[in-house]
Amino acid sequence: MIKFITKSDYGEYMSGRDQVVLEIFKEHNVKSQSQEWHLGSPQKRYVFDLVYGDLLDGHVKNRNILDIGAGMNGAMQRIAENNTYCVVDIMQQPAFGNVRYLQSAWEVLNGQGTVDWDIVICNDLFPNVDQRLLMFLDKFLPHCREIRMSLTYFNHPTWYQAKRVGGDEMLTMLQWNGLNVAEVLGENWGDKVDSDVMSGFTSNESIFPNGRQVCVIHLPGGAT
Repeated sequence: MIKFITKSDYGEYMSGRDQVVLEIFKEHNVKSQSQEWHLGSPQKRYVFDLVYGDLLDGHVKNRNILDIGAGMNGAMQRIAENNTYCVVDIMQQPAFGNVRYLQSAWEVLNGQGTVDWDIVICNDLFPNVDQRLLMFLDKFLPHCREIRMSLTYFNHPTWYQAKRVGGDEMLTMLQWNGLNVAEVLGENWGDKVDSDVMSGFTSNESIFPNGRQVCVIHLPGGAT
């Protein structure tokens, strides 16, 4: 399943659901970057609700859930109350409620990723922050029942400069566009991705101030 973020759907969300999600974030005053971002951005809360909504509402329970690169925020306790919920992030995060936290890079997690998970989640990491989308799917799809992720890309040329860690080079990094994302998904998981929706990756529609495009994707994994 692929859902592209549109202004009409966002407007419908803002007409009622956003207040519910905002109050869930406010239930726990977690001092973290993720909490600040979600409290300050209804657009981010909308995407969060698309990825985590059934978990926040308690409709999905008793699952073994791995969340990659999520940081820590006040909504996570809702998920951890009904599930075994482990957050993995390379940055140190504050301890919080029933949420299990592991400071680690995802590529070294569990050696070769041999532990099976019911749900693996990755929200707003690929490919704008981490461009190793293909490696991530190769690692985790065989070892989970479902992957949920939001993917962020720019259908207008957008780039940034970064300094290489351990070196003096300044790198100019061009952000992925929708066709880059579609190529990875379509060529490698064509049987799991409806080809009819691939044209959505070329849309310039955006609800974000910086004009980025976002889609939410659910992929069935190979674990039984």
